[in-house]
Amino acid sequence: MVSDRWVPRFKHGAERGGPSAVSGRSSAVRGGPSAVCAVRDGPRASCVVRPRLVWCAPAPGVGLRTMELFAAIVLFVSALFNVVAWPRFFKRVSSDPRARDAAGKPTAFYRVHAVLLGIAMAIAAASVGAGVWLLSN
Repeated sequence: MVSDRWVPRFKHGAERGGPSAVSGRSSAVRGGPSAVCAVRDGPRASCVVRPRLVWCAPAPGVGLRTMELFAAIVLFVSALFNVVAWPRFFKRVSSDPRARDAAGKPTAFYRVHAVLLGIAMAIAAASVGAGVWLLSN
């Protein structure tokens, strides 16, 4: 059974017994399509042959930690953008003449942008939480 942590590796030409574009080698499996893992020299658990795809299960800890670190950095950068950009934008919205009516009460323009600011701050908080969670696992 293919687990969700398996990584698809596309191959070209290997199903006809030719070399794979990924690793440059071919290996026939009982006369059928070749099973070629993406990394030529390195620990690989096993390969599952699918039509035009080879699913390779990475060895524990190989490459997964790098992806988690990258995802955490992307989440932190997105949170930083939301925390820096949206309050500055909202400052301009609140000073806009469309933000208040003649009586000084907030208009729909102001309320809509206040809701957008709240959503952006919630997304920033969720991004920081998800980034910390990724790094702690």
